Amino acid sequence: MRPHPVVPRREHLSAAGLSPGVLVTNSARVPVESFAEYAVSASLMLLKDFPTLSERPQNRPWYASSALMLHGSTVLVVGAGRIGRAVIRRLAALGAHCVAVTRTGAVQVAGADRAVGVAGLVEAAANADHIVCCLPDAPGTANLLDKDVLAALPPHAVLVNVGRASTVDDTALHEALRSRALRGAFLDVHRVEPLPPDDPAWTVPNLVVSPHCAFAFPGAPAAVGQAFLDNLSDLRADRLPRDLVTVHRDKEVT
Repeated sequence: MRPHPVVPRREHLSAAGLSPGVLVTNSARVPVESFAEYAVSASLMLLKDFPTLSERPQNRPWYASSALMLHGSTVLVVGAGRIGRAVIRRLAALGAHCVAVTRTGAVQVAGADRAVGVAGLVEAAANADHIVCCLPDAPGTANLLDKDVLAALPPHAVLVNVGRASTVDDTALHEALRSRALRGAFLDVHRVEPLPPDDPAWTVPNLVVSPHCAFAFPGAPAAVGQAFLDNLSDLRADRLPRDLVTVHRDKEVT
């Protein structure tokens, strides 16, 4: 078998002492559709006021609703990797106008009305209705959704994060929700997990805390096993594994 000069890109792999020539694969493709369904469901939950319905169904006037439409709205999808693209496909099918946010905005994303770079994120937020974050934990993504971005969003906006917790400034988000500068937020990821009982997130109004389960679906374990077998088959056939984890410094990071 020919040598494969591949470098693992995840910091924890380097910390494990793996040499640069070690092939590393993952099963990141397995939960993509589940993540996308969860993100869109979370958006609809907030827009259709479902949390309020479940908390006080007998204490609100009949016919009263503050529901908003996803159809016709503009949604920023921050991070247009596999999960982000799957989210875009679903949002577009529901009639939303999607703006994909990538590192430079130079690469058009299928299904999105347009792409913008992170340098234009604040301006894009000011012209958007809602935001879905699908970002990885990578250089340049820490607190990318910060106070300025959140302040630029309109008060009717909802924020959904199924990416990494480090990408959203929690303090700024809590302040925005407490001051009603945003309609609501749904976080499936948290900086400390499980989320401690005394974490301030539990008391923030209109913040839905999800226990990091966007990836879950009944067939997941079997699908992960199949991904392993697929990559093993590739190696045995002297092919690069289809789920190879590599460094792509010259590529658009999405």
